[in-house]
Amino acid sequence: MAFSKAQGIGPLIGIVAMLVVLWLAWTSRKLTGRITVVAAGLIGGGAIGNLADRLFRGGHPLRGSVIDFIDFQWFPIFNVADSAIDIGGVLFVIWTVVAHRKLRAA
Repeated sequence: MAFSKAQGIGPLIGIVAMLVVLWLAWTSRKLTGRITVVAAGLIGGGAIGNLADRLFRGGHPLRGSVIDFIDFQWFPIFNVADSAIDIGGVLFVIWTVVAHRKLRAA
């Protein structure tokens, strides 16, 4: 989980990540806008990357830890998958705001 919060509940986070990936795969079939497709891809890819760490880095399935390696010394340590998830989330927010404004203008 972001910024090393909720340590010790790795299996639960792994299950939630699997559900998010499945949900994104199911719902993204209906996405038509470029921003939404890219956002879904970033979130899904980031979730799969972190899930792979949890699956394959540990003695038991879903008990592994995610490897964070980007350290600016003034910000919490993170990895590329975390960045992809965050950027995808921001893109979804931007899309929502733009779509809402277009609806209000119509």
